Amino acid sequence: MLGCNLDGSLRVTNAGLRPDFPYRALPHLYALSQRTVRYIVYAQHNDGRSAVIKGPDDYDFRHIIADMREIRDAGMYVYASMSAAWPRWMSEGQPAYEMYHSWVSDPTTSDADLTWAGPDGSRWRLATPTERPCMWHPNIPHIDGAQVEAFSYAFASECADLIDYVGPDNERGGRAYWPPVQAPPYEVAYARAFDEVIIPFARGYRRGCTGGVATIVGPEADVESGIGYLCALEQERGYRVYDVLSHHPGYSWGSPYLEKALARSDEFMSTARKWALGRPIWSTEGWDFVADNGQMVDLFMESERRYPDLRGQFLFHPELVLFQDGARWNDKGFPFKLSAHGERWKRWVDGRETTKRRSVSK
Repeated sequence: MLGCNLDGSLRVTNAGLRPDFPYRALPHLYALSQRTVRYIVYAQHNDGRSAVIKGPDDYDFRHIIADMREIRDAGMYVYASMSAAWPRWMSEGQPAYEMYHSWVSDPTTSDADLTWAGPDGSRWRLATPTERPCMWHPNIPHIDGAQVEAFSYAFASECADLIDYVGPDNERGGRAYWPPVQAPPYEVAYARAFDEVIIPFARGYRRGCTGGVATIVGPEADVESGIGYLCALEQERGYRVYDVLSHHPGYSWGSPYLEKALARSDEFMSTARKWALGRPIWSTEGWDFVADNGQMVDLFMESERRYPDLRGQFLFHPELVLFQDGARWNDKGFPFKLSAHGERWKRWVDGRETTKRRSVSK
């Protein structure tokens, strides 16, 4: 995903880099003032694809190191963002944090993968393999924070020299994520996530960085209350995790898209400003497959006008918005011709001060 660096004046973009993302396309995005890649790091998929955690104290960072070097060689900044299931051996041998993508797209997922065992032997499961969890349940197993911290320490030790920003978690308030928090008690689920995943990751990563210095982005909130819950937990625990506050306001359910998306943005920004305490605010994700792509460009232009303190905006899937035939973007590529929306985007960014290419010597 693509955006801007902290001290840059340009507030743009986020491209979800799929596994087939052609890194030779990065110069085309750079030419449109894309400056930071939000690179998704998968700890563990259900089927093991792209996983960096192979077992206790067994990590494989080779493929993400290669990807991040490609990004840096293009003169761009790396925001490494964790977003995936933690292995079951880290959570009492049960699926504590399973991405809904795996449930929906993997037809081999068995009922056992969708079932949790309670201490009393009771079972709790989803009704169908494609149904997302929609309630918080106390029997969802706990994640071993010590193992999360061990992983993030190793991650920083191996990769921090390639990383400008790092995120420990993604969309903690969503019903797709562990523990699902779409019904009360919200604060219980947020506290578990903060204590078992977010704080241990931040502590381990900072220990693994040279001099203990790291720029941590979060909470990648998909509901505005998530910022409040998690920032309040920072104060309660006496440990400041986030150096940048991030949220996902660009999704909207309903029409007109731009009006709905801006209303959500107003809610996010109001809460983020309350808790920022001098920290930059980023909008790091947003998409609506119903919205016309031109409305996505409208959203970025209007957000920059409306929120002068919004230091980073990220456009999801820029290939679909900015280029013709972007849906076929893969290693075979396409001509990289700008779409009509891409031409309008280029005129917009060409009229503004752009951030400088980062040094590739680090």
